[in-house]
Amino acid sequence: MIIFDAAHMGNTFHARQYARMNEQRKLHNNMQQTLLGQHGHYLSEDSLVANESGIFKRDFWVEIDRRGIEVRENDRGREFMTDLMTLATPLSIGKKLKAYTAKEDISYNTEISMDGNAVDDFDSIDYQNEADPVPIFSGGYGVNWRDWEGMRGEGIELLSDSAAAKKKVIMERMADYLLNGSDKISVNGFKGQGIKNHRNTRKIDMTVVGVDLTTASNDVIINFFNQTLAIELDGNFVDYLDVMWVSPEIMRNLTRPYSTSGEFKEGILMDYVLRFGKVKSIRQTYKLKGNEWFGYQKSRDVITPLVGAALSTVPIPRIMPHDNFNFMEWAAMGLQIKSDVNGKGGVFYGAKLT
Repeated sequence: MIIFDAAHMGNTFHARQYARMNEQRKLHNNMQQTLLGQHGHYLSEDSLVANESGIFKRDFWVEIDRRGIEVRENDRGREFMTDLMTLATPLSIGKKLKAYTAKEDISYNTEISMDGNAVDDFDSIDYQNEADPVPIFSGGYGVNWRDWEGMRGEGIELLSDSAAAKKKVIMERMADYLLNGSDKISVNGFKGQGIKNHRNTRKIDMTVVGVDLTTASNDVIINFFNQTLAIELDGNFVDYLDVMWVSPEIMRNLTRPYSTSGEFKEGILMDYVLRFGKVKSIRQTYKLKGNEWFGYQKSRDVITPLVGAALSTVPIPRIMPHDNFNFMEWAAMGLQIKSDVNGKGGVFYGAKLT
């Protein structure tokens, strides 16, 4: 859930966030009316008209929010974020850190006897805490108070275009965070990490493996998926990856005809990869380059975006009649990738790491 819409209002956290956003929008109008009531008789006619037009009605916000949904749906380059949002965990905006407990297996000591009195091992589960931060993404835009009146007819178009452009920028930054995290984010020693550098991501050095998926032959690629990757998955008790995201260069190699000469085999190389490998779906993202890919099991117990607040637009209250009309776009989102204390997990990243 990146943008508010009706589908998310059944969730308590989402409903509270939506109500809070509307309260901030109403607060702007209330302060605008107070401003006019207190100072209106001191303003020139032009200033009075400009400030009166700054009371934003429902139609204005409907257009602003509609543009946000358009930006969300046009997700080229950040399709993986759209996919991961189906696994999102909603949180209170008050949570800067989302913790969970990883637990070790309890002792395997089991006594076998006829009287049942031989138990001498009374242990307990050993717990270890993990956590991931939930940073805020924000950006602003606005219009000069006099220009607002001068563009009365097209003012909403100017602001809705600005809102859409800023939402797109913020969503791109959120997608980058899901991949790379941020060195700026650290809460109680837990750093803001993305899929590529998260401590719980299982990493595969393609240099060590000796396979370049952008140029490798059919047999080499089939062997990578059927053996090399399968062994890594088995070692983490993963039956298959629900989705693997690859670079455009890898996708071009996977979508070439399987048969290049000799005995004809119908279809493309990817058909055989999906048939013989332990991957359900392979998709492309422009966020990856060269011999680079990542994949995951689609389960909240494996990977989940942490949504503290959906991306929304709120006006900045004006104090003086000549203050500009400014707006803020903001959202709160982190990423949690889980593994047990033995380091087994369901998120994998492959690239040239050495």
